[in-house]
Amino acid sequence: MKVAGVVVLYHPDENVLENIKTYIDDIDLLFAVDNSDKKNIKIVESLKKDCRIQYVDNHGNKGIAAALNAAAVRALKGGYDYLLTMDQDSRAADDMLEKLFHYIEQHAAEKLGIVSAYHRKVTEKNCYYLKPYEPMMVVMTSGNLLNLMAYRKTGKFLEKLFIDHVDNEYCLRLHRNGYKIIRVNDATLYHNLGRNVRIAGMDKTLHNEVRLYYILRNSLCLWKKYQKEFPEYVAVSRNEVFTMIRGNLLYGKHKLARIKNLLRAVYDYKRGHFGKIN
Repeated sequence: MKVAGVVVLYHPDENVLENIKTYIDDIDLLFAVDNSDKKNIKIVESLKKDCRIQYVDNHGNKGIAAALNAAAVRALKGGYDYLLTMDQDSRAADDMLEKLFHYIEQHAAEKLGIVSAYHRKVTEKNCYYLKPYEPMMVVMTSGNLLNLMAYRKTGKFLEKLFIDHVDNEYCLRLHRNGYKIIRVNDATLYHNLGRNVRIAGMDKTLHNEVRLYYILRNSLCLWKKYQKEFPEYVAVSRNEVFTMIRGNLLYGKHKLARIKNLLRAVYDYKRGHFGKIN
């Protein structure tokens, strides 16, 4: 089994080099796709020195979907079977990929689209109550082994979404094409999610006003597109998104800017305006 990987860069700091070290030895080649508008020359030079890494300049921020497609197309041309997709702020546990590979080997006859790791906070204890593995409706991009034959059939990541819900949309499309998405719960990925604050004894994830725009606009797109096929997913997603928006409006700064961007998200969705916000 030939395995390539992709890490999407966006104005990274030097931590990305340490994160890459946690999984680079377990794959054959890593595509480092740089979406940065201004390149970090020191990091770029460090990446280019490693023969296991192929640096790809995406010539500005084309969005997460375009970066993933750039790597997937190259991996297919290179004859790779799977593509490991990683965020720049994610790192793998020592045995993460070993356990993902083991699952694939044991279930090779099944129609696997994605085999995913369990996302764990650094402070989170082992979750012994979890099943060894379980089917998932959607998983986040980082820590996934994407079956490139499934990618060939399912098509490219949807670039018009630009960033948020690119992963969810692709998972739903994999299901539509008959592929399974499996999370291996003892394969651990350490991942950061937004800016977390603790309010009234509860953890809240806050996003800036631009990120809120993408979340709402792209959610509206997915809800309409998949309402008939996946009504349960849409119902859960609606609840999660509106709860998140409410929390951001209550506890986040720049409330007027947040409200304006949320209204613009609805307006742009209705007129079919996607891609990068101006």
